[in-house]
Amino acid sequence: HAEGGGSALAPRNDPNSIVIRNKNIRNNEATGTLSASGGGITCGNAIICNNSIVNNTVQITESGSIYKCSGGGIFASGSDNPEPFYIKLTGNVISGNKSLSGSNDEWNGYGGGISLYNVMGIMKNNTITENEISTFNKCLGGGIVCMYSDTSLLIEGNIISHNYFSNGQSLGGGLMFYNASARLVNNMIYKNLSTKGGGLYIWDEDGGNGIAQIINNTIAENEADDDGGAIYNDNTVSYVFNTIIWDNESNGGDDLSGDYEIRYSDIEGDFTGEGNIDEDPEFIDPDNDDFHIPEDSPCAIKGMEVVRINDTWLYCPVTDFEGDPRPWEAGTLPDMGADEVFNPIVGIRNPEQSELNVSVYPNPCSNATRLRYLIHDPSASLGTGSGYLISDLYMISGKKIRELVRQEATPSEFELEIDVSDLPAGVYLIKIQTGDVIALKKLIVQ
Repeated sequence: HAEGGGSALAPRNDPNSIVIRNKNIRNNEATGTLSASGGGITCGNAIICNNSIVNNTVQITESGSIYKCSGGGIFASGSDNPEPFYIKLTGNVISGNKSLSGSNDEWNGYGGGISLYNVMGIMKNNTITENEISTFNKCLGGGIVCMYSDTSLLIEGNIISHNYFSNGQSLGGGLMFYNASARLVNNMIYKNLSTKGGGLYIWDEDGGNGIAQIINNTIAENEADDDGGAIYNDNTVSYVFNTIIWDNESNGGDDLSGDYEIRYSDIEGDFTGEGNIDEDPEFIDPDNDDFHIPEDSPCAIKGMEVVRINDTWLYCPVTDFEGDPRPWEAGTLPDMGADEVFNPIVGIRNPEQSELNVSVYPNPCSNATRLRYLIHDPSASLGTGSGYLISDLYMISGKKIRELVRQEATPSEFELEIDVSDLPAGVYLIKIQTGDVIALKKLIVQ
């Protein structure tokens, strides 16, 4: 048995946590004839934060394996302990990893990116993309597979995209849950590929793992060669709330296969349920993987703060997948999906009527960005008290950290370079005001 191509870290039955932070774990390989696990990392209890786990491979070459082929990037296991181990995965990039099985055994490949077995904890704000799973028979989870985990495992705020299988039959292009309770909040799950369950496959073989909770997720443009382009439920039911499920493709069945209770969601195909709609969410630029929604999206302000489905209460999260407040404006309803729309123009005039046009580019940025604003006729368009323009930079909390512009608001076009090299990575606000009109632009510093 081979394990931990990059880091064989702590026996899997060790109750003590290990910590891995700010590391590059790349181009490692764990290869075995009968079984192999963790091309990049193998661990039990662990805190794994802000790492780049890229292009690692786990593979087996013969049939008859015991542990199979698990976790191209990460394999975390509580083994057969009576209590699950704890895992914390936050802020990692897990990309281009592979789980490649040469075995002919049934179900021999697990988790192109991540394989979790008997663990609890949190998986938050990770980018899990372009991971691959391949086998001569059947495999589980192109991006992530979770096995024998309970609702104490929270999967929140992740981008799970472009994960796929290249051979055999696959269940769950983005995520696969096997005898594990699924709780997914604020995830972007898009452009994953599988035989069944292009976005997710949830399989409760034992029938005792509870109800999957899918809250404020965006599940779009996933594909299944067979059935369940978005989600495939097998012997279980999913509660879906404030979620966008749109433009997924099933080549042999339905986009939603199995049993569901869905509320306040945008579901392509007119799914019955309180508050549900069937309208194009008008994603900003899906061809280039931008699944934010614009402020005039039919999904904006169409969610709900809380809902009861049978005996279960589901609650809308207080931020979106990028950490923006949800709802953005106090006293309004939240949006559907993982993104809470950011209204760039707030003032006495409607956005389409305002003569203050603002853009920020590049955005996201790392060292510098440029603020461009166009003023047409301030005396006619910008409300009372116009004639002077000010602009400031704020933290997302509302604390002003820098003055940017102080000038007369004459009809003209202006452009300003803003140095952000000294700012920590995060989300900031640029505020521009003249008279009664205020423009707010979100700036992401990487």
